[in-house]
Amino acid sequence: MATEEKTISEDTPVHPVADGLLKGRVHHFPVNIYYEDTDLSGRVYHANYLRFTERARSDLVKILGVNQRQAYQDGIGMFVIHQQKIRYCQPAWLDDRLDIQTEIIRLRAATLQLQQKIFRGAELLTEIESEVAFLSVDGRPCRIPTDWRSLFEALCSPALDRVERK
Repeated sequence: MATEEKTISEDTPVHPVADGLLKGRVHHFPVNIYYEDTDLSGRVYHANYLRFTERARSDLVKILGVNQRQAYQDGIGMFVIHQQKIRYCQPAWLDDRLDIQTEIIRLRAATLQLQQKIFRGAELLTEIESEVAFLSVDGRPCRIPTDWRSLFEALCSPALDRVERK
């Protein structure tokens, strides 16, 4: 039985699959630690925490129904990391099962500020605060699309001063 090879092009519809689970305003994303994620000692290599949290952020957006690839192809724009602050508390190890918790803590016209915490069980391992900017396809800052903004507002921390309506 022959199988049809599928390729992705600009004409191919994108149907993103997302992992993780929304519990209230927090997205929980599971990560298993494999040998490739570690250094010689079996600890997770420091830069991999950023990779794990990127996956969690991407899947949170997919769960909300935002198709970033399609938005770029349609000329709407894209999210990029503007800045990040990371605090390492404890190392993760080979074969650990982690829970990356993502919360939107501030929403502005063209940026989202997110807090991500990486846990092993109840133990906090790493905290990352990220500011994500929305850019036009030519790389200029622009407003987050209105329909996306309403999705993010619903998840934003309840403090009224955290959503700027400018």
